[in-house]
Amino acid sequence: MKEKIFSSCASAFLLVLIGASCAFSDPTEVFFDDRLKTVNNLVYAKGDVFDEILILGDKEIILNGKDFSLTAGKVKVVGKFIIRAFPEGSAPNPQGGVPESRSQAKTGAGCSHRDCPQHGSVGDTGFTGNQGDEGFPGRSAGRVELSFHRLEGDGSIEIYNNGEAGGKGQNGGIGGVGGNGGPGRKRQCYEVIDLFNHRDPQQPGNGGDGGQGGTGGRGGTGGPGGNGGMIIYDSDLSQWVDSEQILLVSQGGNGGPGGDGGEPGNGGPGGSAGGGNICGGGGNPGKQGPKGSSGNSGYPGLTGNSGPVVMR
Repeated sequence: MKEKIFSSCASAFLLVLIGASCAFSDPTEVFFDDRLKTVNNLVYAKGDVFDEILILGDKEIILNGKDFSLTAGKVKVVGKFIIRAFPEGSAPNPQGGVPESRSQAKTGAGCSHRDCPQHGSVGDTGFTGNQGDEGFPGRSAGRVELSFHRLEGDGSIEIYNNGEAGGKGQNGGIGGVGGNGGPGRKRQCYEVIDLFNHRDPQQPGNGGDGGQGGTGGRGGTGGPGGNGGMIIYDSDLSQWVDSEQILLVSQGGNGGPGGDGGEPGNGGPGGSAGGGNICGGGGNPGKQGPKGSSGNSGYPGLTGNSGPVVMR
């Protein structure tokens, strides 16, 4: 009877030793790439919190605005492991197209019959071009969550959960064409005496010069930058966050650059010369007006808001 009891006790003790050996065996190392998955808007990697160590090596992951989650008991980092919400320098395409053109300015005064002023007047200055549209907004970053309790290794984890930069504003519109110069008066074959007894021999008039072209429109304002995303990390990681072995950054994206100023408008055509007749020749046509000035560049867009970095 005593031998049976001793045998049972020995068996039980052996089982306890085996269980303890299993319980305190070294965790299995698993590699990040083997656990990396994407489901809808979530990119994640998960290791068993008791039996596995998740190994992070030299790697850069671009989330393109998706959420990210890293869950494990222990993480061992053996290189530079980088997470970015968007590629560096990423921004929407510039705002394309050109604003609607302005109509031509008014023609200068003048006419050809004898009661008109001798010379045509200068055409009106062209209209300023339309302002370009605002650039496209940058995308906001998603949420990043670090759920592990211990970090090993001499590598680093860098999280840049920054918003995307805004897009460039549309270029300003072309300045309007200057107005035509007014026509010169036609030569007359007689003299005119006005009420003040002044003689007007009715010489032919010259055409007025064309109006100056309009200034190009201001470029559109750059698009606003996207907002930085939230970063959440376990309080057990605070010592590595404080030493910046785990670097957590969540900044708003830069505003996009303003669009280029619009091109200057062309000067208007010169007015027609007053015609001649059997009494003599005609006048001279007006000159084409000068080009306008280029428009001013648009204003840069607003910077996005920084995201919160939260310890839990």
